[in-house]
Amino acid sequence: MAIANLSWSVDEATLLALITAGYDCWKVERGVLTVWTEISFRTTRPPLVENVLQYLYSDGAAPVGVDLAPNASYRAVPCRTSDGGLGTPITTVAKKRRGYVTPADVAAEGYANPPWTAEKVWRGIDRATATIDALCRQWFEPRYAQFVFDGTNHDQFWLDLPICALHAILQDDVQIDLADLVVYNRHLTRGQLNPDDRMNPKVTYSLDFPPGYRGRTQRLYADSAFFGTGRQNVVLKGVFGFTELGAGDFAAETAEGSQIPISYGSVPAEIVRAALLLTLTYMLPASDQQEAALESRLTSVQTRDQSMGFSAPSGADAGYGFTGNIEVDNILMRYSGPMRMGAAGK
Repeated sequence: MAIANLSWSVDEATLLALITAGYDCWKVERGVLTVWTEISFRTTRPPLVENVLQYLYSDGAAPVGVDLAPNASYRAVPCRTSDGGLGTPITTVAKKRRGYVTPADVAAEGYANPPWTAEKVWRGIDRATATIDALCRQWFEPRYAQFVFDGTNHDQFWLDLPICALHAILQDDVQIDLADLVVYNRHLTRGQLNPDDRMNPKVTYSLDFPPGYRGRTQRLYADSAFFGTGRQNVVLKGVFGFTELGAGDFAAETAEGSQIPISYGSVPAEIVRAALLLTLTYMLPASDQQEAALESRLTSVQTRDQSMGFSAPSGADAGYGFTGNIEVDNILMRYSGPMRMGAAGK
């Protein structure tokens, strides 16, 4: 099994017709030998919403051959939550095995098959991708996700993962109009990197200030809306991930003021480099990986007496950085997720 990243698009006319007909979510199905099985489940179906022309989903149990199994296909079926009605399926659903690099990237470094079979290379890619996500506490490609949080009783809601596009937000089971919110994803909608919203992702209420209005305290008490206090009462649905615009991508909105970018971005180039270096290590047999880790600490060699010197542990925990590869560690330190602080009181 592997994880397949799925994507499909609709044009503006088709989207308008679907919304007019009352369709409000997508039923994502996997087909194997003409048998179709829903992989989205009723509770995780991605919303079908205004201005969103590109949709993403993930199959966490995708069949695998050398890569993704060629006999497995996918489709996205428009669905009405109210009565379960289904529309005409979108069958042009692209599939791609999850990974920040591909076997082709590894082959380009001179690792030919044989002996470096696709199975060996994918073993390294899968581990490298998972390691980067875990160490940085965020991922680096656009992925659809649903998050449930406690309400903060504040007009701003801070996240630990950059926002590519917010498709829907519910508070106490009531959907909030996205026009009432400001989504901090300007790196994709405007190409703005100063400030860089990826470093401080958040969603806030958008409020009008009357002429001459002064003072945040007055505004909060006078007319502000809040993400009300509660337990798991705020639900966010959308596309998230630390991405950057690549070749052929444009910073723009699908409609004026929609806050939905026309491109969700792609994996940052430095993360691709880190993933490649880790893959080249992780695709080795376990014994060779141990030897590679030891070589990364080598500081001196005396050939006549076969004496070698190794770097000392960097701290009391006997650690040698995140991964033992100094180039990778330097990259991942720059891409670690935002740190949060809190305070406890009586």
